[in-house]
Amino acid sequence: QDLLDSGGGLGPKVAASRYHSFQSGGRSPPILSQWHNPVATPLPVAPSMKIYCMYGVGVDTEAGYAYKSNLDETGQYLDPPFVIDTNATKGNMVNGVRLTNGDGSVPLLSLGYMCADGWINNRKLNPSKIQVITKEFEHEATFVMSDPLRAGPKAGEHCDILGNEELTYDVLKIVTGEKVDTRIISDIKNMAATINSHDLGGLNYISKVEAKR
Repeated sequence: QDLLDSGGGLGPKVAASRYHSFQSGGRSPPILSQWHNPVATPLPVAPSMKIYCMYGVGVDTEAGYAYKSNLDETGQYLDPPFVIDTNATKGNMVNGVRLTNGDGSVPLLSLGYMCADGWINNRKLNPSKIQVITKEFEHEATFVMSDPLRAGPKAGEHCDILGNEELTYDVLKIVTGEKVDTRIISDIKNMAATINSHDLGGLNYISKVEAKR
């Protein structure tokens, strides 16, 4: 209960719910179990707030797997009953692992969908039109003799991006009140459009569920 009350991105005592109102246009407050879910819970009503989404792209990232039954000679299931099919290699499937664009840890769709589309085009999820600035950093690994374990000053990998010089400069610009512009170099907008074009795709599903309440 303490976790629900005070941390973990959930509960009535987290910062966003303590210092900003979620009420907008008669919308009921988000339920406790959905406060961590960006496609079910709106941003706070804080029109002067800005959101900066800054992440790396251009790194092969795991996004799915091909499984096969794990059977013994008699056809009985072993433990575990399913294992990755390492012989599955076709297109973006390599040794049973489906790869996609991302930062090496998080797929592009998870990194950028809300930033490039959801919070931009869905007023219910961004009731006060909070400005969202999305800046992507193409991963360009380089070897630096003084720091051989990391990917250099233009890295976009999940952790190494903390050493990206342009990102560091942008953070300094943000905290000193200078402008940082949106820069999208990936296919995230087309990916979002494809999802949203489906009758139950992306945020359309949430809208239909709400309409039935």
